[in-house]
Amino acid sequence: MKKPIFFICLFFLVFAGKTFAEDVARVGDATYASLAAAVNAVPSGGTVTMIANTEVGSTIGGPGKLINKTFTLDLNGKIITSSVADSYCSLFQIDQNASLVIVDSSDEQKGEITCVDKNNNIELFVVEGKLTINGGRISSPSNILKGCCIINVVSGGELVINGGLVTTVKGRSSVTYGVIGNSGTVTINGGSVINTYSGTDMSARAIQNNGVLYAYSGSVKSSNEYALYSGPKGTVFMGSGLMMEGSVFIKNPINEYVLTDNADFSLPTNFSVSKITYNRGSSNVFGTVCLPFVPDSKATITYYTLKDADENTLTLETVDNIEANTPYVYYTEDGTFNVGRETATTLSASATAGSVTNSNGWTLKGTYARTTVYEDDEPNSYYIKDNAFCKVNGNFKIKPLRAYFTAPSGANSVRYDISIFDEATALNNLTEEDLSVRVIRDINGMRLSRLQQGINLVTMSNGITKKVIVK
Repeated sequence: MKKPIFFICLFFLVFAGKTFAEDVARVGDATYASLAAAVNAVPSGGTVTMIANTEVGSTIGGPGKLINKTFTLDLNGKIITSSVADSYCSLFQIDQNASLVIVDSSDEQKGEITCVDKNNNIELFVVEGKLTINGGRISSPSNILKGCCIINVVSGGELVINGGLVTTVKGRSSVTYGVIGNSGTVTINGGSVINTYSGTDMSARAIQNNGVLYAYSGSVKSSNEYALYSGPKGTVFMGSGLMMEGSVFIKNPINEYVLTDNADFSLPTNFSVSKITYNRGSSNVFGTVCLPFVPDSKATITYYTLKDADENTLTLETVDNIEANTPYVYYTEDGTFNVGRETATTLSASATAGSVTNSNGWTLKGTYARTTVYEDDEPNSYYIKDNAFCKVNGNFKIKPLRAYFTAPSGANSVRYDISIFDEATALNNLTEEDLSVRVIRDINGMRLSRLQQGINLVTMSNGITKKVIVK
């Protein structure tokens, strides 16, 4: 009796060990020998976690081979390879009521979804519902012979890219496809979409847009033909946080171009834009700005240019009509700097941030890219901080879409308090922090009942006297 029991136990140990070694995915505590089985088993809102590399020979999903539920696929550093042989047959077909999120929780971030070359036009994803990519790599093989649309977003489908990489060496683009072919809605908030093919025998677009594209940040690149091709049916919303390399064709004007604060401003080509917005948020009342467009007027913002300077005072002059690519100092009544332009305009790829120099040799320099100002190179440079002009000590980084002052060699002050530029602004600024005005005098010491045009000497309730210039 003991001998048969021994062989039975040994059989189950070997069988159990073999089953565990072949399992490729996990849902909760349960493991599965195929990705398809795990996808069929995962509850709505659950997660399928890869635990081994696997090759898949047919479309993944339930009845009808459609993914018809909402779940997350965690690549977990593993590789899923599609060997689907039929032309235009996808690995994942996401139903219009379904949602799939791709992540990679591994430290190495080497998780990947790819395919073997069967000499067919390849689609890894057909999206009728929603696909969100937060991490991982989605790619075609390096030896592919025909075109490859990695992700096909059909009408009504939605793709959101927040991270990760979508890439191919050839992007089929003669009709409706690129690395990403879009007839639905695509939003790019991060990550990269790259076509690396540089040959001339096949066109290769990174994004082919015939739907709605929101591209605010991340990167889109192509070594052949177009990084972005948006046809007559395409609608584009774009932000300056998006890095683009390669040619660009956008048939219709961009619906809205968002200048992203703290993002360098540069364009691969001229863009026709129906609307532009720029939101800096809190600006600490005073600030500097240099914009590639003329914003619509806003009653709460006043713009100034540098007019004059002496040992203690910088005199700024109100500007009624501002120009693009020109730096200004501004004052905001509500402490925010949010501007835009509601009329059609053209953003130029050759736009450069300009500068303004006054007769005393002071210069206000604009920036379109993050700029480091070094004291050794520009020894008398000033930037606005805490509502004052502060001298650069060592080095200082100026953010994009701003400006800084350079002074002639005779200017040695480490700080210039900002004088007030008109009566209304003066009273608001001088009475900050519970201070009140004790007395106002002119330059000859005569007492005044109110601020007058020219130089005013204003003594505050804390005993400090300020020079106030009213233009």
